[in-house]
Order: sequence, then structure tokens, then C-alpha cells
Amino acid sequence: MGRITVDEIKKILATGSYVEKISTLSHLADLFEYPRPDTTGFNELFRFLIDFVVESDDDKLKQEAFDAIEMAQGAPQDMSNVDFSKIEENIGNASPNTLSRFVDVLGFTQDIKYLPTILKYENHEDPVVREAVYDALVELRVIEHE
Repeated sequence: MGRITVDEIKKILATGSYVEKISTLSHLADLFEYPRPDTTGFNELFRFLIDFVVESDDDKLKQEAFDAIEMAQGAPQDMSNVDFSKIEENIGNASPNTLSRFVDVLGFTQDIKYLPTILKYENHEDPVVREAVYDALVELRVIEHE
């Protein structure tokens, strides 16, 4: 894909074909997993991805965006100024297919302020969501990994 600007990514995700959107989101996951020193616009792009997962109606695109977000959360980038409140505020609107990913992202923040929101899903009927809650509690160091 070469060098692409944040504005170009926004345009592709807003107006591109489905294949272009999936490809772009997949590329972002790779970029975040193996960041280059010359990567610019990280925070702007990350905020945009948060907005994208909250606003998109397509679960497949959301899953790809969540992959990128989770790769970024594990990358050696400074995440201290990233606001995850939109994820928290919109978790109740998540589809059954993406609810566990919302929980994952909140857990990966390692910020205890999200604990009450995460715990709301502790006894969820879906075992994937319950597992995401468990993993989030481990990330938040509320419990130890068994």
C-alpha cells in the first residue's frame, strides 16, 4: 500500500469499496503490530479507528478495525493520551458479534476506571464475552491468570 496519509485512510473507509476497506484495516493492523520509526499520525489514526468501530454498522469491518486497535495497544506507542471513553460509552450498543472485542479493548487499556463497565458482562450468556471479561480482569490485574 506504500505510504498513505490519515486523510486517505479516512476517505477509503468512508467511500472505498468493501475490499479496499478490509485491505486498509488489515494493513493498519500490520502497521501497528510492526510500527516503523517514521510512522506519523498515530494518535489521530487511533482516535479515528475508535470512532470507526463505534459508528460502523458492519461487524466484519468492526472486527478488522478491532484487530488494528488491539495491535496498536500492544505496540510500543505512547497510549497515555488516548481516550477510550467512546468505547466504554458505546459498549451497550455493541452487537453480539463485537461485544467481546469492546471488552477486550477496555481491558487492554489496563485502566481500572473501566472495571465497573467490564464487570457488567461478567455473567453474560455468551461464553466468548465471559472469556473476554476474564482476560480483561487479568489485564487489569484484578485477578491472576490461572
